[in-house]
Amino acid sequence: MFRRWRALTFTLLYLAFAVAFFHRVAPTVIASDMAESLGASAFAIGSIGAMYYYAYSLMQIPSGILADRIGPRLSVGGSMILGGLGSIVFALSPDVFTANLGRLIIGLGVAFAFVGTMRAAASWFDPRAYAMATSWIILAGNAGAVLAGSPLAWLLNYVSWRSVFFGIGLFSVALALAVLWLVRDTPARAGFASSPGIGPTGTGGAIWPRLKDALRQRNIWLSLLAGGGIMGGYFGFTGVWAVPYMEVRSGLSQQQAADILTVSLFALAAGVPVCGWLADRVIGRKPLIVICAAACAVIWLVLAAWPSPGYWMMLLLLCAYGIAGGAMVAIFAITKEQSPPAAVGFSIAVVNTGLFGAAAVLQLVLGWVLSLTTSPAYPQGNFVAAVALLLGGSTIGLIAGLMLKENPQHAVE
Repeated sequence: MFRRWRALTFTLLYLAFAVAFFHRVAPTVIASDMAESLGASAFAIGSIGAMYYYAYSLMQIPSGILADRIGPRLSVGGSMILGGLGSIVFALSPDVFTANLGRLIIGLGVAFAFVGTMRAAASWFDPRAYAMATSWIILAGNAGAVLAGSPLAWLLNYVSWRSVFFGIGLFSVALALAVLWLVRDTPARAGFASSPGIGPTGTGGAIWPRLKDALRQRNIWLSLLAGGGIMGGYFGFTGVWAVPYMEVRSGLSQQQAADILTVSLFALAAGVPVCGWLADRVIGRKPLIVICAAACAVIWLVLAAWPSPGYWMMLLLLCAYGIAGGAMVAIFAITKEQSPPAAVGFSIAVVNTGLFGAAAVLQLVLGWVLSLTTSPAYPQGNFVAAVALLLGGSTIGLIAGLMLKENPQHAVE
C-alpha cells in the first residue's frame, strides 16, 4: 500500500513537472511560426522565450519556502492552476506584449513543480537513494521536453501552435485539481506510521533563521554556479535558439533540427538515471559534476570553432551535452545533503534559481546578439559570438564544480 500511494503521489507530481519542461522547450520549435503570427523580431522572440525563465527564476525562492512551509500538495496544485491560465493567455495572444504576459504567467505557475516534487521526495524516499529519486524526477520532466521536440513539430503540420497551448492550458488546470485532491506531502499524512525521509513539512516556527542557516552553506552557492554553468547554457540554447542555429549554421530543415533536439532531450533523459547511479555508487558526486562540466565546455568550444557542423556532428554534440546534463542529479544531491532539514526546499530553490536565472539571461543576451543585424536571416558570425558566451558560462560552472566539497558519507571510495 505504501508503494502504491507513493506511486500515485509522484505520478501526479511528475506530470506537473513534465508540463513545466514542455513549456521550457516548446518555443524553439514554434519560433518561426510564432514570429510570423506575431510579426516579431529575433529579439522579441528571444524575450518571449526568456520571459518564462525570468518568472520561473523569480519564483524559485518563494516556491522553496512554501514547499517547506505548506507542503508540495498546496504549493504545486495551486500554482498549476495559474500555469494553465497562462498557457491559455499565451495561446490567445494577439501581439508580442500579450505573448510575453502569457509566458510570464506560465513561468510563475509552473515554477513550483520541481522544488515541490523534490521536497516531497525528501520525505517519501530514503536519503541514501535521493540521487536516484532525483534522477526519476528529472527524467519525468524530460519526457515533457521530448514532447516539445519532434512530436510538437509533427503536430504543427495539423494544428496551430495556439491550439496546442490552449489544450495544454486546459490539461494543466485538470492536473492541478487532481494534485490538490490526491497528493499527500508525507507518508504520515497518507496514514503511514513512519517516513523514510526527513519528516513532515509545515512544522511551523520562525522561517528566517532556517533560511540564514541554509545560505551560510558554501556549497549551495557553488552548486548554484555549477548548475547554471552546465545547464543554464543548455536550456538557454535549446529553449529558443537550437533550431534556428541548426537551420542557419548547418542548413537543416525545421523538422531535422527538431529531430536532433528531441534525440538530445532523450539523451538527457537517459543520462539522468545513469548519472544518478554513478554519483551514488561509482565515482561520487563531485567527480561526476567536474567531468560533466568539462565535457560541456568542450562541446561549446567545438560548436564555436566549427564553421558548419553537419547533421551527424550536431546530433553527436547535442546528445553528448544531454548525457552530461545528468550531472544535475549530483548537484541537487550535494545541495540537499548540506542543507538544514527544515530548509531543504529553500536550498534546492536557491540552486535552481541559478540554473534557470542563467538560462533566462542567456536567452535574452543571445537574442540581442543575433539581432545586431537587420538581415532577416540570423548571421553566422553572430551565432559564433552567441556560442562563445555559452562557452564562458560553462567554464564558470567547471570552476565552481572543482571548488565543491562532497559529504564524506556520500563519497565513493
